[in-house]
Amino acid sequence: MKLPPRLFLTCLILAASPLRATADDQATLAQGYCYEMQNLINVLVDFTETKCIPGGGDVGMSFIFVSSEPVFSVPAAKKAWLTSVVGMFGKTFNTNSMESDQVIFTDTILLTRREAYWMPAPKAKQLQHQVKNNQIDIETMYQRISESLQELAIPD
Repeated sequence: MKLPPRLFLTCLILAASPLRATADDQATLAQGYCYEMQNLINVLVDFTETKCIPGGGDVGMSFIFVSSEPVFSVPAAKKAWLTSVVGMFGKTFNTNSMESDQVIFTDTILLTRREAYWMPAPKAKQLQHQVKNNQIDIETMYQRISESLQELAIPD
């Protein structure tokens, strides 16, 4: 399923405007990670299609995850989607050396209101590592994700 043209354009603007550009090789590598993460998330969470868009950040890359369905409107969907995205992001970035700043989350409804949420990338990596090593369970992971989320207004 493709994102509607207007939403796709908004995603591109979000990816480019508030974030600094990085070196071409980092951007290419980040696109590859995005492609891998979104495909695996789409296998895990089959009630929505997830798109991943990389962008430059203050320290490293930032990654924007967009759900084609209004996952933030349905608590169970929000929980499943956020834990899957954070888990896949953490798995990917706990096994490579690319620096990353933040993970940004939004869906089709939030995009129309120019809203998103974000959390620090190191927190996402930490949570995935803790779940993998049985230090916390999925419920605790989701609680900590929820506590870490910060609102983000998407600029015009």
